[in-house]
Amino acid sequence: MMCGKRRLLVVLAGLAAVVPAVMLWDATGRRVFTFFPSDDLAKLQQADGSLTGLFGGQKNTPIRNDFGLGLLPSGAGQGMISVLTFALPVGVVVLVSLLSGKHEVCEVS
Repeated sequence: MMCGKRRLLVVLAGLAAVVPAVMLWDATGRRVFTFFPSDDLAKLQQADGSLTGLFGGQKNTPIRNDFGLGLLPSGAGQGMISVLTFALPVGVVVLVSLLSGKHEVCEVS
């Protein structure tokens, strides 16, 4: 186990790696799944003004067609980018580094 200062540095380094991903998730709309803009969706929305023709005469808000980092991945390829894919490896490295290593006697001053 590690003593105080090293343990604190490991935790702070882990937070420094995960916090920017959470901030990007917040800045791009807090989506559950990662979304990349779609040309096909943009053409559909431009042709009809929105996708209201699918549901009769109801006025629906158009689907947001911009990048949004999600908490979870949305599929293979580009969709694998998410907060989870950033945070999981960092969390594993932090956990392993905190739990492994030689056992030290912590000095109390």
